[in-house]
Amino acid sequence: MSKRRNSIRTIETGLSDHPAVTAWRTIQANGAEPARIAVLKDNQHSSVYRLDGIGRGGASLIAKRSTLGSLLTERAVYEKVLAKLPARNLRCYGFLEHEDAVSGWLFLEDAGSECYSADLAEHRALAAKWLGATHASSAELSEQCQLPGREPVYFWKLLVDGTNRLRNSLSNSALSPENREVVTAILSHLQVLADHWEKVEQHCERAPRTLVHGDLKSKNLRIRNFADGPVLFALDWEVAGWATPAVDLYFIDELELYLETVRQTWPHLSLDDLQVLRNCGRFFRLVASVYWAASGLEQDWLDRTMRHLTLYCSRLDGQIRAAGWRD
Repeated sequence: MSKRRNSIRTIETGLSDHPAVTAWRTIQANGAEPARIAVLKDNQHSSVYRLDGIGRGGASLIAKRSTLGSLLTERAVYEKVLAKLPARNLRCYGFLEHEDAVSGWLFLEDAGSECYSADLAEHRALAAKWLGATHASSAELSEQCQLPGREPVYFWKLLVDGTNRLRNSLSNSALSPENREVVTAILSHLQVLADHWEKVEQHCERAPRTLVHGDLKSKNLRIRNFADGPVLFALDWEVAGWATPAVDLYFIDELELYLETVRQTWPHLSLDDLQVLRNCGRFFRLVASVYWAASGLEQDWLDRTMRHLTLYCSRLDGQIRAAGWRD
């Protein structure tokens, strides 16, 4: 069985005064009151709610509160790219900017509750075909929609900034000797990658450009079953942009299925090309992961941060050895 969402807190009273409902009624003056509100995420920086029974035909809507910049990127992806693709994609039902011009709300079609599982062969195959179709069909839209660039230079900046964060963290007295060894090892791995970055750039220069999600992982994918078969939907397009497919290929195991899907659009690509791009994507993913995790090294409580960095350290070492850059 595929994994599903854990127990979710619901709100069943005072619904008309809830911020998500207030925002929705600002967009839809005659909007109905939801039957209930499911709290999918709620913290200082962002919130995600499911408004049950508020959509067309009693369907649920997803209300997402976040920073304005990330919401504008997501809105552009849904309205100016995904809406123009031939495949079935989630619909965007509205956007509201807060008066502070710092945050806002985005209202989306509910993708359902069935989560993606990498343990299921049918899910892995579905992801390969979905990503191939999305990449191939969105490539020609790059001039019609302004999205951030996610080229190698973007990840190079994360590598440089992440390296600086790690070096600065060595002055944190909360670091244990073991933690310092991990940080020092990551710095060594990042230096090896920096020394070979030109090769990464050269591989990506020969690849086409397309829409990339930028944060593919199991919790950002849902599966819904329709009469004509299951469909995969991707959530959280906050860091999406235009780039080489490498940015997303790290997530794909079934490269042959991906290649079959994009072959007509990009006939020059081979399986070897995709394997090289996937390796570049794995480096991009690790560089971004280290960058974000390293921000936690400024704190006194480092257990969670160091668990993540220890994992990234091991993966960086493995990727560098697989590339033949270290004996």
